[in-house]
Amino acid sequence: MPKIKTDSATYFKIGAGSATLQASGAWLIDARRKSIPKPLQSEAFPTKAKAKARLLELQKEYPKNTVEKNLEYFSKDELDASRIALEETYKENGNRPTLHSLVKLGIEAKAKKDISDLFTYMIEDVKEYEKLRRTARGNKRGSRPITPNQRQKENKILEEFYKYSYEEKSASGKVTIKSFSELKTNEFFDPDLEIRKKTEDFIWARRQEDGSEYSTSILNKTAKVLIKFFDYLKEEYSKITESNPLKGLDGKFNIESRPVAPIIPPKKVRQLFEVATTDEKWIRLIPYMTFLFFSGRRPQELADPNNVKRRMQWKSMNNWEVPSSQSGGLIYDIPAWEENDKGETFKLGKKSLDATGDLLPSGVKWLKWYFIEIEGRTKLPNDGEIHFNRNDWEELRDNVNLFGDGIWDSDSPRHGAASAVHRLYPEHKIHWLTAMGHSETTFLRNYNNPKLTEEKARELLQGILPPPLQKRYDNKMKKLKEKNKKTTKLTKKSRKP
Repeated sequence: MPKIKTDSATYFKIGAGSATLQASGAWLIDARRKSIPKPLQSEAFPTKAKAKARLLELQKEYPKNTVEKNLEYFSKDELDASRIALEETYKENGNRPTLHSLVKLGIEAKAKKDISDLFTYMIEDVKEYEKLRRTARGNKRGSRPITPNQRQKENKILEEFYKYSYEEKSASGKVTIKSFSELKTNEFFDPDLEIRKKTEDFIWARRQEDGSEYSTSILNKTAKVLIKFFDYLKEEYSKITESNPLKGLDGKFNIESRPVAPIIPPKKVRQLFEVATTDEKWIRLIPYMTFLFFSGRRPQELADPNNVKRRMQWKSMNNWEVPSSQSGGLIYDIPAWEENDKGETFKLGKKSLDATGDLLPSGVKWLKWYFIEIEGRTKLPNDGEIHFNRNDWEELRDNVNLFGDGIWDSDSPRHGAASAVHRLYPEHKIHWLTAMGHSETTFLRNYNNPKLTEEKARELLQGILPPPLQKRYDNKMKKLKEKNKKTTKLTKKSRKP
C-alpha cells in the first residue's frame, strides 16, 4: 500500500490532527487529541485553508497536557530560578509551598492583571467624575449641576482619598507603606484589600488645616461622598461585579442631635430693630432682618456669607401682588435655582424644587417703611437683590449683645418665627409646614416649643413694628392692659361676700 503524503491534494497533517478531502468536496478534520472535546474532533470545512486554520486553532487552544512536554517550554536556568524562589518563600513564611500551588496562584494573579489592564488608576476616574458632576446628569437629586462650592468640597475629599497611604503587613510581619494612588480602580473592589476598613481609617484620620478634628457631621458627609463615588465606578465599569464595599459606611459616623436653637426673646428682637434704625449702615440690613424674623427664611437663602452671588432677588416678590389668605401678608417665591440681573445662575433654595414663603404683615410694614420712607422710592422694588454685609451684621448684633458662641445661633430667627406661627395659627399647620420648608417631624422636634406662650408669639410676630407704627401699637397695648386691670379689679370685688 502506498504511503500517504502528509500534505497532498486529498490529505494533510498539521497542528492538532489531519484532514481528508471528501467526495462532496469538503475537508473533514480528524483531531483526536484527548484534551479536545469530542464535538470539535471531527468537523467539515468547505476549503483546505479553513481546515488548516481550524487545526492550528485547536493546537493552540488544546495543547498536549503532559508535564514532560510543558517543561520543554522552560529553560534549565528558569527551573533553577523557580527552585530558588521556592526556598526563599519557605525561609520567609516558614512553610514550603508546592510548585503546583504557586503556579495556580501565579495563573490567578496573571488573570487579575489581565483584567486590571482594562482599568485606569483612581486619579483618572476622579477626574472623569469631576467632569460629570459639572453637568446636570451628574446630579441625581436635581435637574441642574451641583454648586461649585459643593464640587470643591467633594474634590478635596476625593483628592485626599486617592493619596491616602496605609500599612500592609506580610505573613512574616514585614510592614510596607502603600498608597491608594498605586492601585487600579478594580483593585478597590477586591475583598483582599479590605477597602471598607481602610476607608473608615481614612475618614477618622482626616484633619482640618489647623490640625483639629472634623465634626461627626463632616465625617458622615465624607463617607456619603465616597459611597456616591463608588456607585459611579460600578456604573462606569461593567466588569466590576462586586457590590459597593462602602455601602452603609456613613452609619459608622452617627450625627449627634444638634441642640434646638434658642428663641430670641421678643424684647431682644425689638431692641435689635430699634438699634438698626439708628445707623446708616445698619438700617440697610432691615430687609434682610425682616425676612429672617417675619418669614422664617433660611439665612443662606437670603444671603449666603460664603457666596456673594447667592442673594435673594426682589423679582421673587411677584410684583408684591400675591396676598396670603392665612397670614394676611404676602406670598413670595423661593426658587431652587435663581438668575440675577447680570445673567448669573446660582443655587438659591436649600431644596431641589421651587417653593414659596409667607411674609407676615409685620414684615410687609417694615419693607414699605424702609423702601418708601427711608430710601424715598415711590414703589417697592421688583429688580436687584437684597443687601447684606457680614461685618455690619455682626457689629449690629454685638451692639445689642447678640454675638458670640452660646449667645447667637443663625437658626434662632427661623426657629422663633416657625414656633410662633404654629402657636398662633394651629388651624393652618399644613400651610406653615410648606411655607417654612420643614416636615411635621421637624416641627415636632424643633418648633413645638411649650415655653413660647401665645402672648409671646403674638408679641414676636405682631408687636415689633417700624418706628411710626410702633408708638401706636404700644399705646394700643397699654390701653388694653389698663382695661384688663380694671376688669380684673371689678371681678375680684364682685366675688367678695
